[in-house]
Amino acid sequence: LEPMVRHELIPYLNRRFGTHLPGCSLTVRFVGTGQSAIDQSLREHVTLPANVILNSSFEGGRVDFTFALPHDTPEDRAHLESVKQQLVQHLGDYIYALDDTSLEQVVVRRLAQQGLTLALAEVGSGAGLAASIEGEPGVENVLLGAYTAPTEQRLRQLLRVPDEAWAKCASADERVELIAAATASATRSAWVLAVGEPGLDVGKNRSLTVVFRLPDGRQESQRLGVRGSGQLARTSLVTQLLDQLRRRLR
Repeated sequence: LEPMVRHELIPYLNRRFGTHLPGCSLTVRFVGTGQSAIDQSLREHVTLPANVILNSSFEGGRVDFTFALPHDTPEDRAHLESVKQQLVQHLGDYIYALDDTSLEQVVVRRLAQQGLTLALAEVGSGAGLAASIEGEPGVENVLLGAYTAPTEQRLRQLLRVPDEAWAKCASADERVELIAAATASATRSAWVLAVGEPGLDVGKNRSLTVVFRLPDGRQESQRLGVRGSGQLARTSLVTQLLDQLRRRLR
């Protein structure tokens, strides 16, 4: 349909309504913050050109903002560069790309650039993290293995964690830490990410334990909230996991 849009629809809209394609544009991709927070920051900290066309979209915990101008002149490009610099200054921690690069691509590229590898052990994310990055260019050089099972108990059996070591675990954090250590031993990967199974935390909210095993052998445990249910919840969780990896791979 692209030729029809280019050669028929766009010229018709131009004749009928005076519309035209934007001359130059800037796409900024955010994660870890919401549209309302970005809107507020734009109002308070960013000077936008008077003729800017602003669009935004939200999906799976990720927010895209596109800033477009009607023409493509050096002045227009300078305006967009100023917008970019202001956004980086005030929201840089939440920006993962300044083009159409995906969050998955960012993580895979950072692993490759640093010569690091990754192994995954997933319960609560249902292999969603491995599936999200498996088609990315270069992933075969960084992803050493991905284990998944419906429960922590099944996953530890898959990884051959000894019964006596498992019996000593007094908490979900300890169980997932043991799974992460077993995954590192099985794959010899520099980085390991282990995702436990969902449960209720002290506030009666659904959450799960995530363990990041770093190249130096240290393990960092974290509780992540599980919002909603089904595929939407899994997509949101995968976004959170990728964002946490992105932040640690700076």
